[in-house]
Amino acid sequence: MASPKLRTAVDHILRHLPKPGNHKQLPLVVGLCGPQGSGKTTLTRQLVTTLQGSPYNLNVVSFSVDDLYLPFERQCEVASSNPKNRLLQYRGNAGTHDLDLGQLTFERLLKSHDQYVRKHIADPVPIPQYNKASRNGRGDQEPLSNWPKVSPPYDIILFEGWMLGFKALPEQELRNIYARSPANSHVRKFNIEEIIPVNDYLRSWSLQVYSYLDVFIHIDTEDIDFVYDWRWEQEEHMRSVANNRNIGLTSEEVKDFVDRFMPAYELYLPRLRNTNLFVDLPEPNRSIKTQPWGRHLRLLIDKNRNMLSSTLVDGKSNL
Repeated sequence: MASPKLRTAVDHILRHLPKPGNHKQLPLVVGLCGPQGSGKTTLTRQLVTTLQGSPYNLNVVSFSVDDLYLPFERQCEVASSNPKNRLLQYRGNAGTHDLDLGQLTFERLLKSHDQYVRKHIADPVPIPQYNKASRNGRGDQEPLSNWPKVSPPYDIILFEGWMLGFKALPEQELRNIYARSPANSHVRKFNIEEIIPVNDYLRSWSLQVYSYLDVFIHIDTEDIDFVYDWRWEQEEHMRSVANNRNIGLTSEEVKDFVDRFMPAYELYLPRLRNTNLFVDLPEPNRSIKTQPWGRHLRLLIDKNRNMLSSTLVDGKSNL
């Protein structure tokens, strides 16, 4: 039986889907965001299985923000160019993704679909793949020959990621938030000079990524510090599956790893919780050609990842 979370997400997507089988319409692009360990990747897999199965029988493509991480050599260049910035030494934050590749992938998918509609034939599209285990855990992009290919027509494109929907703050506002943040906050674990470049990198996301989204689903949590426990659970699960207690991260390493993501949650979640993602996206954007209202769904979950509530985020706050 489908969970309330899955049923709510499916209903939200279908509400905005053009008449099924009408491939003259562009595919519906769905963004899905959630903290690390919140179950966003699991929900994405469940959505693909459900929507591809009976009675919907839709053609669904999915990929992740994680698939857009910079290749190893370029990530090393980012780290060496920012030697004092702990937020950019490893993959994860804005500034460590290949947004040009993301934009190219969306364009290829849409062009392939359009070509199929006009000519009933089109080349398959390669979907980026990233191997986090490569380079002794530093990660690297898979060779192009290993990228899976998908063929049109497409009904739905699912794109998921932990920071999807986060928007850059004006620099002075960022400095003000930093200055008034408590000394024990996650933001204050880092220098403002470390945070500003990440915020600047985030500016490109609205134009190069968010401009393709039609519908948005945000998995939110009662307490963002749950991420620490969720990440530790993942390490324990990996050790259990491998039957090897000597692999994976220690508790201190998990804390250090998660610490580098926490400033982004503190800075950007308040707006995402209160402001419709689509109300102020720059051109070009397909979604703003219709009303943005009703497109941004927030699913609140507890520590066990059970859904507590669902809300349409239709406001435009001053946060």
